[in-house]
Amino acid sequence: QYLSGLENWGFNEVSYLELAALYRMHIQVMAFGSNYYNSQKYGSQTLGYILAVMEQIVTNSKIQGVPKAADDKAFTLLFNHDTNALYLKQLLDLDWLVETFALNSASTAGALVFELYKDDKGDYYVGLYYAAATPEQQRLNQSLTLESPPSKSHLIIRPCSSQHCPYSEFKRIVLDTIEFKCMEEPLRGSLSQMYQSLQHGDDDDENCDNVATSWRIALIVIASITGLLLFGGISFFLGRYIVRQMHGREGGGSSDYRQAALNSVDEESSSM
Repeated sequence: QYLSGLENWGFNEVSYLELAALYRMHIQVMAFGSNYYNSQKYGSQTLGYILAVMEQIVTNSKIQGVPKAADDKAFTLLFNHDTNALYLKQLLDLDWLVETFALNSASTAGALVFELYKDDKGDYYVGLYYAAATPEQQRLNQSLTLESPPSKSHLIIRPCSSQHCPYSEFKRIVLDTIEFKCMEEPLRGSLSQMYQSLQHGDDDDENCDNVATSWRIALIVIASITGLLLFGGISFFLGRYIVRQMHGREGGGSSDYRQAALNSVDEESSSM
């Protein structure tokens, strides 16, 4: 009643501050019904559809389950209830705060906006924000313009840890999060194929990583063995050289001693 502009809203029994407190209580109650498990059951169809629309643009190919053709200049509007926005909030681990509303309010005249960007290199990114007209704007039926815009909260998809999430990472997050059993055909089949392709790609990367790791281990082992053999060979020849030198010095000393002894004997014989 207040947002619709009625003068005698709440039977003139509720103040604006009391109304705001009641709305905060309403948001807390809504959080119980939009827990993660309910969000998977009732929000997977919506989130999967959003991904499929983006996939059409990125790949420029038709995705079964999306009635419109791929067009990178078009935008898609999905009209849902506040609970649907809260389901998406849970699935993507989002939080938002807009002017005059409580934290994570899925308010009237509010919307979750997904944007698909393309940079100069041809790489795609996903941006996300929540926008809502303030209670005053709604009550006075004000036009939303650049001079009088709605309140906006730019969001970070926590699993991506970035305000501009690379599309490949966003795609992986969505496909790992949604529950395919709670989706309708043919969209369910299309997204299942996308998920299987993604898994095969991961398997190929893992195999390549395993091969590279095996080669690194083999090279380390070969280098270690070569080093040990080289060190052993050097030690062996160096040891033999040292032993021969020592024997040479010992042999030379004994000969001199024997010669000195013989000379002493000769001298004694002559004196006699």
